Amino acid sequence: MNNLNKTKMILILFFLLLYMVTFICKGQIISQNIISLFEKNISSFIVCNSKPEYTRYKIYRNEKFQYIKTLTENQFTIAISSGDINSDKNYELIFAIPEISQIKIINPETDAEKVFNAPQNTTYFNLSNISDLNDDGYNDIIATTNQAGQIAYFYSSSDLTGDFQILDMNDNDINYNSTLSIFSKQGESFIAIGCPYSVNDNEEAGKVLIYNWNDGNPLLVKTLSGKEPFGNFGATLAAIDITGDSIPELLISATSEGETHNGRVYIYDLSKGFDVEPEIINGLSTDSKFGFSLTAIDPSLAGVGGFAIGAVRESIGNKDLVGAQYWFNKTNNMGTTNDVIIYGKVAGDFMGWASCMVQRLEFGPEETASALIYSSPYNNSDVDTIIGKIHVLKLKDNPMSVDDDINSSVNSIESFEIFPNPTSGITTIKFKLRKSGKVNLSILDINGITRLKIDDKNLYLGSYEYSFNSTQLSSGSYYCRLMLDNFAFIRKIEILK
Repeated sequence: MNNLNKTKMILILFFLLLYMVTFICKGQIISQNIISLFEKNISSFIVCNSKPEYTRYKIYRNEKFQYIKTLTENQFTIAISSGDINSDKNYELIFAIPEISQIKIINPETDAEKVFNAPQNTTYFNLSNISDLNDDGYNDIIATTNQAGQIAYFYSSSDLTGDFQILDMNDNDINYNSTLSIFSKQGESFIAIGCPYSVNDNEEAGKVLIYNWNDGNPLLVKTLSGKEPFGNFGATLAAIDITGDSIPELLISATSEGETHNGRVYIYDLSKGFDVEPEIINGLSTDSKFGFSLTAIDPSLAGVGGFAIGAVRESIGNKDLVGAQYWFNKTNNMGTTNDVIIYGKVAGDFMGWASCMVQRLEFGPEETASALIYSSPYNNSDVDTIIGKIHVLKLKDNPMSVDDDINSSVNSIESFEIFPNPTSGITTIKFKLRKSGKVNLSILDINGITRLKIDDKNLYLGSYEYSFNSTQLSSGSYYCRLMLDNFAFIRKIEILK
């Protein structure tokens, strides 16, 4: 084979490989909208994990990532946040590092850092989103500690002077496992504290405590309780304005709720209050830890209130535990459009472990783009090596705006099952949606006339279960019709009396 033919063969193989490297999510091809998924130093900082038993990460400052055998002087970080904390119009990355009892604030553009050392016998763990607690124009931080019943808070300033203050919350369910979020409503600041392993609840259903911040003298105004034993309600919290009304919604995950521990995310519309039933998104897969991370996303920087839900134990095909992130694009009527599912690349990636979105990140000379930074804590390599990586998903325009929508009725609904119970007259309908949309569920007779309307509203992708009393129908053959947007799914049922 001459050199010209060799060159042609290499080019053919290259373009074939390029064609094959495509992200296909719920039937949508999104490779045209996402430029690349790759590992990258963030201004010489890399966030890693050291051992499988740790749910924390390690920071190494290296110009190039290398597997490192030695585990001495580790710096493990359990939480990552981002945002403009000192109003300098640059975003910072914030890390909680329990192993050395520190919180670090790093400017990834200049590598400047601010280190906060915890008081004696205290360790910092989870971080809140950053928000202005005291209405002085600077974004503040709250962190959990290893001391039961305590949290730490930091009032920011332009030069980041001062230190974290310890605050006693008088509730021992608040501890290092707790999660935090800050939100504002009608000019007042509130903090939400998730307690997924509430010791005061014998069945550990979990709870979320809502406090009016009250200028550092918190007042408990609401307690939300989990509905299922060991459901981990409050595992993750996020305050995101997803309806565009300038009032955030509070997202609360319960990563082990559901008949098969699929996990759930509850969305409370704070403009309506906590007494109104929340919207619910159910995980699709058994024990997927749906809701392990909750992230605000706006890849196009258009002010669209999107959000991403991580399911770290999601599997696809023969790849176990690749993990997944479910991206939702909200509309004003609380319905979702153009959902995208992004899976990890290889088995054991645990995509969706923890993530934050940054509005700009330098990818090269005069090249910046919005990016989703996410960590995958494990990698199927030698267990003695550093086995975790941070990834950067570089976004082009808005990956929600998918050009090639090849969804079919087959891909839209994963399962549709009916379970009649002749003894009680109760019939249960279960189905899983692979996309969000307008759903109409009804019972039709053999002439196609609707005899019973069960539901008619917008639903998220996820798992659903409805029951109806069939005693109100006479004996005979019927059809259960599930409409998802313009697609119809029909199952025949027999009612005998």
